[in-house]
Amino acid sequence: FMSQYLIIQNCLSELLKEDPQCLNFPWKPKTPRELLAEITVLQKDNATNTVPATEVLENKTIGLYFSANWCFVIVLKNVEFLAYNS
Repeated sequence: FMSQYLIIQNCLSELLKEDPQCLNFPWKPKTPRELLAEITVLQKDNATNTVPATEVLENKTIGLYFSANWCFVIVLKNVEFLAYNS
């Protein structure tokens, strides 16, 4: 229970740093598009130029893989997953 409390407390602390007057309350999680808008990636043909991730991924389907590195079974599956995709 305490670890969950600390996680929630840390998240709230971060939100309050961004919005100390609570002007945007109630806070809502960012959408994947909003998160990607904050990321830039290197262009494939020119490693010195960056472009917004939203531009690179426009009209593409992407998959996100989440795992639990504390779980032994998942760690073994991650090794298989990485070997399959390399």
